[in-house]
Amino acid sequence: MFPFRAPTIRLSSKQEKILTALQRGIHSPLHWKQRATIIALAAQGQSNQHIAEIEKLNRNTVTLWRKRWARVATEIRQQELQRPRELKTYIRKVLEDAP
Repeated sequence: MFPFRAPTIRLSSKQEKILTALQRGIHSPLHWKQRATIIALAAQGQSNQHIAEIEKLNRNTVTLWRKRWARVATEIRQQELQRPRELKTYIRKVLEDAP
Protein backbone atom coordinates (compact mmCIF):
# COMPACT_ATOMS: atom_id res chain seq x y z
CA MET A 1 0.00 0.00 0.00
CA PHE A 2 1.27 3.45 -0.92
CA PRO A 3 1.33 6.29 1.62
CA PHE A 4 -0.95 9.27 1.05
CA ARG A 5 0.71 12.06 -0.92
CA ALA A 6 -0.53 15.56 -0.23
CA PRO A 7 -1.36 17.66 -3.29
CA THR A 8 1.33 20.07 -4.40
CA ILE A 9 0.31 23.70 -4.05
CA ARG A 10 1.70 26.32 -6.42
CA LEU A 11 0.88 29.98 -6.05
CA SER A 12 1.33 32.88 -8.42
CA SER A 13 2.97 35.97 -6.95
CA LYS A 14 -0.42 37.71 -6.91
CA GLN A 15 -2.07 34.79 -5.08
CA GLU A 16 0.78 34.74 -2.58
CA LYS A 17 0.44 38.50 -2.03
CA ILE A 18 -3.31 38.18 -1.38
CA LEU A 19 -2.81 35.29 1.06
CA THR A 20 -0.09 37.23 2.90
CA ALA A 21 -2.41 40.25 3.19
CA LEU A 22 -5.15 37.99 4.59
CA GLN A 23 -2.70 36.47 7.09
CA ARG A 24 -1.56 39.87 8.34
CA GLY A 25 -4.80 41.82 8.03
CA ILE A 26 -6.03 43.22 11.32
CA HIS A 27 -9.59 43.02 10.03
CA SER A 28 -9.23 39.52 8.54
CA PRO A 29 -11.36 36.92 10.32
CA LEU A 30 -9.35 34.28 12.18
CA HIS A 31 -10.53 31.50 9.87
CA TRP A 32 -9.18 33.38 6.81
CA LYS A 33 -5.85 33.94 8.59
CA GLN A 34 -5.49 30.27 9.51
CA ARG A 35 -6.52 28.97 6.10
CA ALA A 36 -4.32 31.47 4.23
CA THR A 37 -1.41 30.34 6.42
CA ILE A 38 -2.12 26.67 5.67
CA ILE A 39 -2.08 27.34 1.92
CA ALA A 40 1.03 29.54 2.07
CA LEU A 41 2.98 26.94 4.08
CA ALA A 42 1.79 24.15 1.80
CA ALA A 43 3.05 26.15 -1.18
CA GLN A 44 6.44 26.34 0.55
CA GLY A 45 6.50 22.53 0.56
CA GLN A 46 5.67 21.97 4.22
CA SER A 47 3.97 18.70 5.12
CA ASN A 48 0.45 18.62 6.52
CA GLN A 49 1.78 17.25 9.80
CA HIS A 50 4.36 20.03 10.11
CA ILE A 51 1.80 22.73 9.32
CA ALA A 52 -0.57 21.23 11.90
CA GLU A 53 2.16 21.23 14.54
CA ILE A 54 3.36 24.79 14.01
CA GLU A 55 -0.17 26.21 13.66
CA LYS A 56 -1.54 24.05 16.52
CA LEU A 57 -4.26 22.64 14.30
CA ASN A 58 -5.60 19.16 13.70
CA ARG A 59 -3.84 17.49 10.74
CA ASN A 60 -7.24 16.67 9.23
CA THR A 61 -8.02 20.39 9.11
CA VAL A 62 -4.79 21.09 7.26
CA THR A 63 -5.47 18.19 4.87
CA LEU A 64 -9.00 19.46 4.18
CA TRP A 65 -7.86 22.98 3.24
CA ARG A 66 -4.91 21.80 1.19
CA LYS A 67 -7.19 19.48 -0.79
CA ARG A 68 -9.85 22.16 -1.18
CA TRP A 69 -7.31 24.65 -2.56
CA ALA A 70 -5.83 22.03 -4.90
CA ARG A 71 -9.32 21.18 -6.16
CA VAL A 72 -10.02 24.79 -7.20
CA ALA A 73 -6.48 25.82 -8.19
CA THR A 74 -7.31 25.80 -11.90
CA GLU A 75 -10.37 27.96 -11.31
CA ILE A 76 -8.29 30.39 -9.23
CA ARG A 77 -5.75 30.70 -12.07
CA GLN A 78 -8.56 31.30 -14.58
CA GLN A 79 -10.04 33.96 -12.32
CA GLU A 80 -6.63 35.62 -12.06
CA LEU A 81 -6.27 35.72 -15.85
CA GLN A 82 -9.84 36.64 -16.78
CA ARG A 83 -10.93 38.86 -13.88
CA PRO A 84 -7.82 39.89 -11.93
CA ARG A 85 -9.64 42.63 -10.01
CA GLU A 86 -11.98 40.03 -8.53
CA LEU A 87 -9.23 37.59 -7.49
CA LYS A 88 -9.10 38.71 -3.87
CA THR A 89 -12.86 38.28 -3.50
CA TYR A 90 -12.66 34.86 -5.15
CA ILE A 91 -9.87 33.71 -2.82
CA ARG A 92 -11.86 34.89 0.20
CA LYS A 93 -14.81 32.84 -1.08
CA VAL A 94 -12.58 29.75 -1.40
CA LEU A 95 -11.42 30.21 2.21
CA GLU A 96 -14.99 30.32 3.57
CA ASP A 97 -16.74 27.35 5.13
CA ALA A 98 -18.51 25.04 2.71
CA PRO A 99 -22.30 25.64 2.49
